[in-house]
This record gives sequence, C-alpha cells and structure tokens, in this order.
Amino acid sequence: MAAPTQTPVTTPKSLAFRVIYQLLLFALNEEAEWEARNAQLDSGDMMSDSERPYFDNIESAQDALQRGRSHSGQAISRYDFWGMLRDDRCLGLIQTDGTLHLPGRDPVSLISVYNANKRDILPTAMEVRRLLTP
Repeated sequence: MAAPTQTPVTTPKSLAFRVIYQLLLFALNEEAEWEARNAQLDSGDMMSDSERPYFDNIESAQDALQRGRSHSGQAISRYDFWGMLRDDRCLGLIQTDGTLHLPGRDPVSLISVYNANKRDILPTAMEVRRLLTP
C-alpha cells in the first residue's frame, strides 16, 4: 500500500487514542509498568459488568459520567473513558471526546494541548504525560 498523500483530519476521538498510543510508547522501556485500560470491565456472558474504581478521585470524570452526554450531545458511559495506569495506579482518565480528567483538577481539552503544540503529537503527548505525572 502506498502512503497517503494527506492524513485525515484529527478529531477529538482520534487524538485521544493517538495520545494513549504515544504515552504507552514513551513508557516502553521504563521500570514502571504503564497500561491503558477501559474504565468498564466487560466480562461478556460470564458475569455482569463490573465497574473499575478509576473514577473514585477524579471529580471531573464523575461529573461527565453523571451528565451522561458529551458536549456534542452524544450519550456517554464508562466505555468512553480509558484509565492511564502506572504500576496499577490510575493517574487520570482520557475520555474519547478528547478530554483528559485528572484528580483534583479541571478537565483538559486534548485538542487545545494539540493546537498549542503546533498540532504535533509528540510534544502533545509529552505535555499530557507531564500533566499525568507532576
């Protein structure tokens, strides 16, 4: 396959997953174990769905989940959140609408961080990592 001549437009959702990918790539050779886990534990038919405790100390994510609708009006659930874990500790949640939720802080728009970094994914992900690990 030939390389595309133009990349698709970056959306908040695609940016959320690009940031997750870059964060995991940065941590590849670290001693600490980094993971991205969906906030909804889906066990299929074996047992009922369980809730992971990632929302416990992240008020902005709790608020977003209680609203039940994203800014664009889309219905949201725990499936729309990805916990960024380091050594099994949730540092923050990345919502698929392009929002970073952190303990004790206001939510951060990933698109705003991306635009401030001249739409370059590497410094964007480094900024998100700095926010996750102050």
